[in-house]
Amino acid sequence: NRKELRDIKRMARSKPRNKRQTLSKKHSIEKKIGRHNQKMRRLAKKFPEARKKLKKEPGVPHLYPFKEELIHKYENALKKKQEDKIAARDARKNQVKTAESTPNETK
Repeated sequence: NRKELRDIKRMARSKPRNKRQTLSKKHSIEKKIGRHNQKMRRLAKKFPEARKKLKKEPGVPHLYPFKEELIHKYENALKKKQEDKIAARDARKNQVKTAESTPNETK
């Protein structure tokens, strides 16, 4: 029994001589890729809200009478939005920390 196992271990395993694909295999892979991409496009059409839309900055005409005020107002709104985002993130982190520090008792 041991001798047979030793002989099996000594036998060389056959290795593939090259990595060439048959054309039928290659074409079937291409078809699968095409079907997958088509499915993804179909889903993207079905759920357009899943895609992210780029937000464009509103352009201010050069001859606008209160251009500077409008630009400052817009910049302040952006800063406030970023600060709110950071504050919300910190609040979530604090909630997670408090939840971890006080384990729930199960009965």
